[in-house]
Amino acid sequence: GPVAAALAVALAVLAGSQGAGVVDLNDSNFDEVVSQGTWVVKVYAPWCVHCKRLEPVWEELGHKLRNTGVRIGQVDGTQAKGLLRRLGVEGYPSVYHIHRGEVRQFQGHLTTEKLQEWATSSWRRTDRVPWHKSPFSPLGRLQGLIWRVPSLAERIYQDLRADFGLSNFTIALLCLALPLLAGGCAVLMMDILFVRIFSGAGSGQHAHQE
Repeated sequence: GPVAAALAVALAVLAGSQGAGVVDLNDSNFDEVVSQGTWVVKVYAPWCVHCKRLEPVWEELGHKLRNTGVRIGQVDGTQAKGLLRRLGVEGYPSVYHIHRGEVRQFQGHLTTEKLQEWATSSWRRTDRVPWHKSPFSPLGRLQGLIWRVPSLAERIYQDLRADFGLSNFTIALLCLALPLLAGGCAVLMMDILFVRIFSGAGSGQHAHQE
C-alpha cells in the first residue's frame, strides 16, 4: 500500500544516502521504491570502466536534481540479476527514466547537462519501452523472477545452514522430500475430487432410473 511504498522509499534513501541522495535499488526494493514519483536510474557494473567514469557525473546529477522532484537511483547489475533481465539491459552503463509505470531509455552523451535536461524535460521526446518489454508487465516480472531463482535458492541454503545448522545431507533430503510431499498432496486432492464427481454422477443416474 502507500504506507509500505513510502517506508520503502525512506529506507532506500537512507541506505543510499552516501551519494548525493542516490538510492541503491535491487531486486527486493525496486517495485516499491520506483512506484512513487519520477526516477532516473543507472544500471552499472563495478568492473565497468565507463561506469567508473560516470560516477562523478551521477553524483553531481544527484545534487542538481535534488529540488526538482526527480529522484535518482542506481542498480548494481552484477547483483540484481532479475532487474537486469526485466530492464532488458544490453550493456553498461544504461540509464532509464521511470514515470508512472512508463520506462524510457536514455540515448545520448552521458554528461551532467544532457542527463539533467533529459531527466527534467526532454524525456517526453523519447519513445517509451513497449508494454510487453516493460519491467512492470507480467512477462517482465516473470522473467525477473526466473532469473532470481538461483540467488533465492542460494539464500535459502545459507539460511538453513547458518540459522538451523542443517548439514548438506539433510538439506538434500529436504529438497527430495518436499517435491514428493507436494506431489502426494496433489494426487490425494485429485483423488478426492474425482471420487466426489463420480459418486455424484452415480447417485444422479440411480435417481433417474428409479
